[in-house]
Amino acid sequence: MRQFEIVIAGSATNISSVLKTMPQTRSWLTLIGAYDGDMRETIHGEDFQWTFRFLPGAAAPEHLLIALAESKTDFTNILATELQKDAAQVQIALNLVAGVDYHDYFGSFATALNLDVAIVRRAFGRIWLQDPESLSLAEGFVHGVREVIRD
Repeated sequence: MRQFEIVIAGSATNISSVLKTMPQTRSWLTLIGAYDGDMRETIHGEDFQWTFRFLPGAAAPEHLLIALAESKTDFTNILATELQKDAAQVQIALNLVAGVDYHDYFGSFATALNLDVAIVRRAFGRIWLQDPESLSLAEGFVHGVREVIRD
């Protein structure tokens, strides 16, 4: 039976540190680092002992999801349906977080609606995946991770 665990490292520096220092094991453990898409030009991994992949897109995931909120027609109603909230409440929360630093955006939005931030991120992610291009990018990431696991 295979087990998978996702550990949030907190920063690109922490990910790189683990990929450099964690000793190689036999076949019982596969470690894969996952960097935000905006790290493609920075991370090359020459001295890594383990493999890594980049999340979809050329920006941090928060930027992709915030851009979605700002560009998608009828986003408020779509998000309200996902979150099972009134569209007027969702619009007020979106107005409150307009211009907020992307690190704080989802937490502030969740607080405004009295929701857990994981629920909010999941809803934004589901909406992002409804776009065929976004879905294709996500599938490419998953395929890249599967390749490493199969080796």
